[in-house]
Amino acid sequence: MTKVLQLLEIKQRHRAKGDRADWFAPSATRFFNSAYPRYGYREGDTVYFVTSERFDMSTPRRYSIRVMDWKTGWIDTLCDFQRFDTRREAYAEMRKAMAEAARSIAA
Repeated sequence: MTKVLQLLEIKQRHRAKGDRADWFAPSATRFFNSAYPRYGYREGDTVYFVTSERFDMSTPRRYSIRVMDWKTGWIDTLCDFQRFDTRREAYAEMRKAMAEAARSIAA
């Protein structure tokens, strides 16, 4: 069953469990001009969320699906970095990944 998490919960878990530099550090956010969602979605021990990045004002904002291991706090990118042109595409692919995870957990 999917659990909705506020971004603050995700950040706190990452910082408490993570074993590397803060993924949400203001310097990283500024460098990538990142935007974060208000919510993420936990399916089993994996948290899914979508970010967007734009390197400068002349480039389009693109979207990436992120996954965080709930046990370790480790965050990684699902698919390729900035793979999606629109938020809608990223969320559609994220929902597919979550459904697949839910099926494998239930099996």
